[in-house]
Amino acid sequence: MLAVIDDGFDLTHPDLRGPSKITAPKDFADGDADPIPGPDDFHGTPVAGVAIGEENGEGHVGVAPGWRFM
Repeated sequence: MLAVIDDGFDLTHPDLRGPSKITAPKDFADGDADPIPGPDDFHGTPVAGVAIGEENGEGHVGVAPGWRFM
């Protein structure tokens, strides 16, 4: 499992979808479970993709594709 704190994450992105890929999401800015990025936030989703991007035939594969994301 990999935990990342960044400016937001698009949990619907193809690189971050997969069975049991997302575990206990937390938005530390809003204090809820929806870490969706704001309109000017575009760092967290690519960082998470480089780390754990799924082997799904879309986009790229991260360095640890079998890991879960917290």
